[in-house]
Amino acid sequence: VYTPQLVVNGTTELLGSSRDKSKAAIQTAIKKRPRSNIQLTTTTEGNKVAVEWKIEGLQSDDLVNLALVQNQVEDRVETGEN
Repeated sequence: VYTPQLVVNGTTELLGSSRDKSKAAIQTAIKKRPRSNIQLTTTTEGNKVAVEWKIEGLQSDDLVNLALVQNQVEDRVETGEN
């Protein structure tokens, strides 16, 4: 059994498999005023994605992580393949 962890804005941790709690945590985070503004521009060519960004209000202790995700993925795990 794989138990995914979800961390929202680096402050709220919960089980990613808990859909209602995950949605609530994300909605709460969205309502908070950001201290930085990030503008992202993406272009795709074949199976490649290029990302350009501009950040306003970046603080010296800020850390920016970027993740490419898919809406839904299913994978059949036959045995303990963690």
